[in-house]
Amino acid sequence: AGKVRNIRRLVEHPEWFDTKGAPFDKKFIVTKIIPRLFEDLSYHKILNTKEDFPENSASVIMAHKDKIFLISQSFAVYEVDKAVAVGCTKELIYPDVKDIAEGEELDTMLRLMRLSSELSSAVRPPYYYVDTESFEYRYVEV
Repeated sequence: AGKVRNIRRLVEHPEWFDTKGAPFDKKFIVTKIIPRLFEDLSYHKILNTKEDFPENSASVIMAHKDKIFLISQSFAVYEVDKAVAVGCTKELIYPDVKDIAEGEELDTMLRLMRLSSELSSAVRPPYYYVDTESFEYRYVEV
């Protein structure tokens, strides 16, 4: 969520994700990906430096095997237990996201996306739901 140009910096560098056999974990993200991302955003002059602490103008969720990671706008990295929300309505929907019942993931996420779209003009269908276990992608228009 956030500025697409900032998110694209990660997409444009698949080599940053090569662990060379090391585990892909929080430590790898913090020590290998974050410094490169910070440097790249600075080089392209898209690092937000208006405040005292430089920020990325995007938050990113990454899933790898059975792990979910969040890179916040402040470059903090969190390993998430089950689910996380990013974007303009994250505070509103997070209580429901963190406690999704097993088997109710799709219905809950779509309900929350619809609620978010009523409260923010930045959230609009179509929605893409990605099941990180089955790698199934669903395109939902409404």
